[in-house]
Amino acid sequence: MGNKLARRLGAAAMTAAAVAAFAPTAAAAEPTWTAVPLEVPADVFSVRVNGTDGVDQIVGSYDSFDSGGQYRPGIVWRGTALTVLGEAFDDLTDLTAINTSGVAVGSHAAYDEQPQAVKWTGDHYEDLPAPAGSASVATSVNDNGDIVGTADYQVILWPASAPGTYRLLPMPYPTSANGVSIGDDGTVVASVIEPVGSGPSRAFRWDSTGQPRELERVDRDHGHSVLTIENGMIGGSANLLGAAIWNTKGRVQRFVPDIQLYGMNANGDLLARGNTGGDAWFVDENGVRSTLPATFMPSFHPTTLFTNGTVAGYSHDEATFTDTAVIWQRV
Repeated sequence: MGNKLARRLGAAAMTAAAVAAFAPTAAAAEPTWTAVPLEVPADVFSVRVNGTDGVDQIVGSYDSFDSGGQYRPGIVWRGTALTVLGEAFDDLTDLTAINTSGVAVGSHAAYDEQPQAVKWTGDHYEDLPAPAGSASVATSVNDNGDIVGTADYQVILWPASAPGTYRLLPMPYPTSANGVSIGDDGTVVASVIEPVGSGPSRAFRWDSTGQPRELERVDRDHGHSVLTIENGMIGGSANLLGAAIWNTKGRVQRFVPDIQLYGMNANGDLLARGNTGGDAWFVDENGVRSTLPATFMPSFHPTTLFTNGTVAGYSHDEATFTDTAVIWQRV
């Protein structure tokens, strides 16, 4: 969401801080947050709020029953207005990411079958090619139309310059990748599990030659993970220590201790909470924190923090244990 996003919103402001513990600045007054419901059909029994374009579009899916069977279409909200895109090839469909041109990506699968990566081009679905027999999922699309994801948990790239083709990027370890994301400059980032037991993970970027390069570690003895790349900033974590923001060369630009990072927008603002499970959720804008209401529930997708500070997610009702799809706005 870099070049085109910058043209739509103006230049995104970011102050690069020295690599150090970043102490949050107390806000003069806490803002009031309002949950604005997203449109959902009445017969839906579950809804997924997934990725955003950072501006005004959200993708996801919902579940309902159709003629006695389960129906799961890909959907897009523009503002709060719903557009139902339908199921890809009559399969259960999950869309997870969208760019500012409205190209959405994700996967589809029949019940109890492995997923197939797919994209929505604006008026129809297209399957994305992958190695025969592999389980493929598209997880990120940049504003140039380049798409990345996984095929049998290996990093896969679908370049916009060569439609109908794919590249499997070399893995640093013969294990599995997650958090695969792509920036507008073509930088691909992901977390890759070390080949020892089940971890820890390491944070990687792929350079212009397609080779993996590990991101600088905050601490040599801890695992590191990547969530997303936005406007030349790579957001992730030094696991159990705090949030880390890297540049596209892999150097740490900012470290925020004792928080868990869940999202980042093109300004470098963060959606996070403290390291202990019961801590409040908040939006961090250059060190100024705005605490979200206790009823806030995140979508757990790293792009759901809009550039204007609005958050896509859910409102949780403790009495009924139901989650309502909403956007949280400050007033």
